[in-house]
Amino acid sequence: MYTLALSLVLTQSASGAVPLRVALQNESVSLPSVTRLFTNFNPGFEVGTEWRYRQTTRLTLYQAFTLGLFHHEGLTTAPYVSTAFGVRPTLVGGLFVDAGVSVGYLANISSLPLFENEASGFRVASPVLHRFIGGLSLGVGWQFGTVAPFVSYALLVETPFLRRFSPVLPHQLLQVGVRFELPVGGVQR
Repeated sequence: MYTLALSLVLTQSASGAVPLRVALQNESVSLPSVTRLFTNFNPGFEVGTEWRYRQTTRLTLYQAFTLGLFHHEGLTTAPYVSTAFGVRPTLVGGLFVDAGVSVGYLANISSLPLFENEASGFRVASPVLHRFIGGLSLGVGWQFGTVAPFVSYALLVETPFLRRFSPVLPHQLLQVGVRFELPVGGVQR
């Protein structure tokens, strides 16, 4: 899927550049809460690209393709892949707002042993739990030529979490990053 997405982005760019996005993030397992977002440091990162359906000087409609990861010390490491549909209006000068809706896959890799209940007792289970994720994001940034630093807040829902007791697990992410155009192709003479 990502090979196809990257080849689409490579062929779409008439300017000979590929849009890339790199972000560092802090993740918190909680409902939306500013205080909970800064309670613990759970580091992560996200890298991606985007396919622009429509781009004018005032508005961009896009689909993003991202790979990311966050880590809870002693509990879990969670790599994920996702795609998001978004809108990015430019307000004044280079100031922009970015809003999106995403879906994806998360592999929750437990640092602790997991067990499954069987008729004869418990047995050790796989440390990898496969989950779907869905989310909303809102960000703000400033465009400087081909470079755009930004700050973004995302709310994700992981499902299924505990099938009987809690089918969803909420996550919130605070990201600081940069979006830029990476030149591709040979040097023109």
